[in-house]
This record gives sequence, structure tokens and C-alpha cells, in this order.
Amino acid sequence: MWWRAVSDQIENLATDTQWDQFKTQLKANFQPTNLAETARTRLDKLKQITSVFLYNTAFRELMLELPHMHEEDRIHAYLKGLKPQIASLVAMQRPTTILTAQQMADTADSIQWQHNSRQIQQPRQNPTPQNYKGPSPMELDAISKLTNEERERLRKIGGCFRCRKPGHLARDCTLPNRQNPRINAIDTEADDSGKE
Repeated sequence: MWWRAVSDQIENLATDTQWDQFKTQLKANFQPTNLAETARTRLDKLKQITSVFLYNTAFRELMLELPHMHEEDRIHAYLKGLKPQIASLVAMQRPTTILTAQQMADTADSIQWQHNSRQIQQPRQNPTPQNYKGPSPMELDAISKLTNEERERLRKIGGCFRCRKPGHLARDCTLPNRQNPRINAIDTEADDSGKE
């Protein structure tokens, strides 16, 4: 209906001015009067919440509504809305165009995402010291049959054949054994018979 109303008027103009007049009238009739003002307000509130990709998409849409914005102002507004870690990485490289800044931010975001996802996938492991020589004597699962050398060492210091601590006999040891409560006590009682 709008075109029917203005088509005769535009077609009667000189050919080189028809397109400009068409654009002017189209914007006057269909574009909100405060479009730039609204776009600036939305730009002030725009923040990266999830990925840089989604932030870039929203930012580009706003830039279409602000075609006369200076490039340095675009970069400043763009960096202000990025997450601080990404913004600092991009700002250090001093991009000269908004497109370059967006590419840098997207790359930094991808690298951080890959790094974080790798940390989540790999369960944290307790570091083992390089000079680690097996389980300590008090670890319950570490109780094993004594070697002859270990037996002699424990006899010299008056140590228990179960928990390997001095001060009591294996049959009096309070250390529980989950598999067989009497496993070491039986071995040592036969060997001890007055020797311990």
C-alpha cells in the first residue's frame, strides 16, 4: 500500500535520484524514529554472558543500526562488553578494526574453552613424589606377609609384625585387617613363640 502511494511520485523524479528518494521515504515510514538512540542504549547494556560467538552476533546486529559509529568507538564498546579475561587478551593486541577484534576474541574464547573442557574431563590425581617407595606401614591395604629382612628389623627394635610399630606383639595389635583379621597374627604367633 505504501509503495502504491509513493511509486508515481518516485518514478516522476530524475533517474539518478530515484534510489535515494526511495530509501529516504522507506526509512521515514518504517524505521522507528529513535532507532539509533535505542541501539545505543542496548549497546551500553550488552555483555558477553556465554560464548564470544553469541556476543559477536548480538554486537553485529546493533552495529547495523548504528552505521555511522566511528571504528575506534566500536572497538571500545565491543571490548567493554566482553568477559574480562577475553577483553584483556584482545586489548593487549591493539586491534585496529572491529572485525579483527571479534576474530581475536573468538580465538581466545575457543582456546580457553578447550583448556577448561580438558581440565573437566581429566580427573584430578594426587601427585606421587618421585622418591615414593610404596605404601606406608599404617595404610590398611598395605599389610602383607613379612620378609625375613623385615622380620629381623622388627625383632631388633621390638616392633609388631602386623602394624610394624614398636611396643606390642602382633596378637595384641589393634590394627584391623579387612580381609582376614587374624592373617598376620597367625603367621607371627607361630614364628614368635617367645622370640618377639
